[in-house]
Amino acid sequence: MLASERNGKLLSEAGTIIYLNRPFEDCYRSLMQTPERPLIKNNTKEELRERYEKRAVSYQTYADFTVKNDRTPQQTAKRILALLGTHA
Repeated sequence: MLASERNGKLLSEAGTIIYLNRPFEDCYRSLMQTPERPLIKNNTKEELRERYEKRAVSYQTYADFTVKNDRTPQQTAKRILALLGTHA
């Protein structure tokens, strides 16, 4: 069993998993605001994209819900609360 599979199963047992699906370019812009981070120093943009795409598959696999994270934090939080309210 891969570590990601083990972690996904542990998370599933612990509670509800919500995957915040945010476009790569948005994530990349955020990362670039702190270029001293080891993740940025040690990886090219394409390597980061590959990592993002691999992880997205795992996140989607174990998520109970997927929320598109393309609005303000407040709007995204409202989406999450609405999902949780209908599945409480």
